[in-house]
Amino acid sequence: MQHLQQDKQKQEELAQKREVRKRASEEREQIREERRLWHAENQRDREARKLRQTERVARRSSPAQCASLASSTIFPLPHALAEPLKPP
Repeated sequence: MQHLQQDKQKQEELAQKREVRKRASEEREQIREERRLWHAENQRDREARKLRQTERVARRSSPAQCASLASSTIFPLPHALAEPLKPP
């Protein structure tokens, strides 16, 4: 009789442990999903800011500069660039 009680108690403990692990796993999955959504939102914000910045620069630039600026993430000032060195 005592052996049956011990088995039943052990099964209940195992069931509780499974439930705790299941809840913890669900919580971790929820946290992962929240982080994924947060990162996706930040990525969209960064892309939107970059697009707005590119549009602002393009409105102030000549058409020739717009083509080079659109393909680059670095926006150099043309008058600030030094002339390249020439071989002797």
